Amino acid sequence: MKSKQIHIIETAMSLFAKQGINAVTMDEISIKCEVSKKTIYEYFINKSALVENVVKHLLSETERYIRVWPSISPNAISEIRYYFQYVEVNIFIISPMFYHDLIQYRSAYHLFLQFIDEKLYTFLWQNIVRGQTENIYRSNTELIIKVHLWFIKKIISDVSFQVEVDRINFFSCSNDAFLRSLLNNNGQKMALKKDVF
Repeated sequence: MKSKQIHIIETAMSLFAKQGINAVTMDEISIKCEVSKKTIYEYFINKSALVENVVKHLLSETERYIRVWPSISPNAISEIRYYFQYVEVNIFIISPMFYHDLIQYRSAYHLFLQFIDEKLYTFLWQNIVRGQTENIYRSNTELIIKVHLWFIKKIISDVSFQVEVDRINFFSCSNDAFLRSLLNNNGQKMALKKDVF
């Protein structure tokens, strides 16, 4: 990908994240990028193509983190806490309107849902296997993952959570509940120690 194309994608992502996709025009993107609309259309045939590339970029970045967390984490609890932090930061940065508007861009929305159902599910499943191997997670937790992912899909586009602090607190509490539902007695003791993370 060319640097100008990446610049357009990152600028569009920044604008979409703050205002939602539908609120941002191609004119605004060209002004913010300091390029002509014609230049944008040389890389992206229409706004839908740009949105799809923004989503691909966002998911690619997320996937890079998912691949790194297991190797830098001393245990499954630490690993999943990296995931929680990442989710909470993105909830703060990305407006619910982005996700709400994304539904209208079928191809990009499908990529997003597919990522959750495949990549994120796999990461969480591997984390659970790790936690069970380390004897800190309980067994029979597959339903917990499915509920957690369903919850993420439903809540991120809930436009009633417009205040960032409310969204972050809500996600923080739900992430805490998710972790507690995974932990066995050993894991609960470990989670209380400050040196786990």
